[in-house]
Amino acid sequence: MDLYLDKVLAAKANLGRIRDSLMEGITAHDEQRRILYFRREAERLTGYTRNEVVGLDCHKVFGGHFCGPAALFAAGLPAPGSR
Repeated sequence: MDLYLDKVLAAKANLGRIRDSLMEGITAHDEQRRILYFRREAERLTGYTRNEVVGLDCHKVFGGHFCGPAALFAAGLPAPGSR
């Protein structure tokens, strides 16, 4: 069992390294606008560190068009199968 858990944890850590090696400034948040994920490139682009913003309301951090009423998630989640 410990070997399986070690493999799962190693795969998760490797996936994190792969995501952080991408060039895009990716962020993710939940329906309540709490920032869940903030990639290294997003840190460089915004000047915020992930420790500063994860768990905070993205509207309070970024405000305006980036995370305001015009944000894609404001209208709710898309219906399954729609684009």
